[in-house]
Parts: sequence; C-alpha cells; structure tokens
Amino acid sequence: MSKQSIIMVLLLVLALAALAVGFQVVIAPLQAQLIEDKEYAEQLESRLNDLRNTFASSDPELVVSAWREAVQPWSEAVQRRRQVFSMADAFDIEEVPEGKIARFHYEEQYSEMMQEYLQELRSRGIPAPTDGFDVPYPDRLTSATVTDDDVEDWLRRISFGKDTVRLLMDAGARYIGAVEIWPTRTEQGVLQMWTVGVSMMIRWDDLVRFLDEMSAESDEYFNIEAIRIVNQNLNQPATAPLQVEMVFTRADYDETGRPGMQQQQQPPFMMGGGGGGGFSFPGM
Repeated sequence: MSKQSIIMVLLLVLALAALAVGFQVVIAPLQAQLIEDKEYAEQLESRLNDLRNTFASSDPELVVSAWREAVQPWSEAVQRRRQVFSMADAFDIEEVPEGKIARFHYEEQYSEMMQEYLQELRSRGIPAPTDGFDVPYPDRLTSATVTDDDVEDWLRRISFGKDTVRLLMDAGARYIGAVEIWPTRTEQGVLQMWTVGVSMMIRWDDLVRFLDEMSAESDEYFNIEAIRIVNQNLNQPATAPLQVEMVFTRADYDETGRPGMQQQQQPPFMMGGGGGGGFSFPGM
C-alpha cells in the first residue's frame, strides 16, 4: 500500500473510533433515559386510568372530602384513647447523651435517682424497698459491655419503680414490703404493658379509696390482675392495717409500634392452686 492509502485507512479508523466514543458518551445515555421516560409514562398512564375508573361519576374533591369526614372521628377517638395509655410521668429519665460512654452515664444517673428516692422515703417516713428495683449495680459493670439501650431500659425501670412506690404512698400505704416489676410485654402491637407485684400494709378505707380511684376514676389505664387481703386484727377491722398483696398492670402507648402485632407471652403472675386463689411474687 502506498503511504497515501495508509493515511486514509488510519483516518477512517480514527473516524470510526470517534463515532463509537460519541455513541457511548452521548447516544447511549439518551437511549437509557428514553427507556426510563417511556416506562414512567406508562406508569402515569396506568395511574390516570385508575383515577378515571375510581372517579368515573364523582367529583374527586367531594370523594376526598367524604373520606376525611369519615376518618376524622376515628382519628379523634384514637387520640383520646392514647391519652389513657400514657405513663409519661413514670419515665422521667435522662437519655444517654451523644458521645458519652453509656456505663458512665448509668453510674451518674443511678446514684442521682436513688439518692432522690431515698431522700423522699426519709421525708415521708414510710419503709419501702431500696434495692434499686432489680437493676444491676454500677460497680458490677466494669467489665461488661453496656449499650445505650441497656442503660435507658434500666433507668426507665428505676423510674417506674419509684413512681409505683410514690403511687402506693399517696394511697396511704404505711409500709411497702416488696415491689417486683415483671418484664414488659407488648399487646396490640402498640401498648407496652408494665405489670408489677406489690406487698404493703394499708388501712381498709385507704385501700378501698385507692382501688376506686385507680379503677374507676383514673384517666390512666390500670388493671388489677390479682389481689390478696389479710386482716390479722379482727377486733379493729376498720382501723387496723391490712396485709395486701396485689398485682396490677399499667400501659404506655408506643409511638414506634405496629398496630395489630400481638406478642404472645405467659400471664405475668402465677395463681395459687386449690381454693386459696393466692399468687406468688418472684423471689419471695
């Protein structure tokens, strides 16, 4: 081949290469975008047909307005019922700050919360459990892996225990012998159920008033699972303190829950056999 022919061939190869590069850089993305646009157009057309079928003989604004009017009463009812399933005051805790070691935060909060609790018991002069409501002591966590969730669960348990003791003291309990908190369980997918067993000394009139207020007049969910009452002084039935053992449940609405998801668990208390109908607290 002559020199001129070789140059022409090289120019032809370069031109073909330039066309190939141009196709990959310009034409191929345009083709891909065109395919996506066609698929999106088909989806819009399908949705448009669905809307035409749905609102074939109706004004869309009227249909939407009717749906809103139907849903509104249900939404308002849900909001009212959610207020019943609320224990916001029972969970007054400080979450683990970002960047802080969870174990150190737990040590500080445990000390602060228990000191406040003991001070309240001293000021009111009512004996009550001081064991921390079955949460780990901070000095036993030196070699353990502790997460933020662990710490917040323990602090929430302490706060709930303190709130339960305060509830019993406000009811008129003269002595609180035990406060046993069961593991929480989920019902209906959105309700965190907190069941607690307590033993206390309380007068009959105070007990009746407490049960009446919590079961009938309270704006908070309160369910008595089991109760046992013993009067060791029959000569003074009205004024003598009664020995009362009781299991009751309170509930808190979980914003992150999924309605309808039921968690199957065993009942939170064990009923005694025979005709006694008593129950037993764990560890007692």
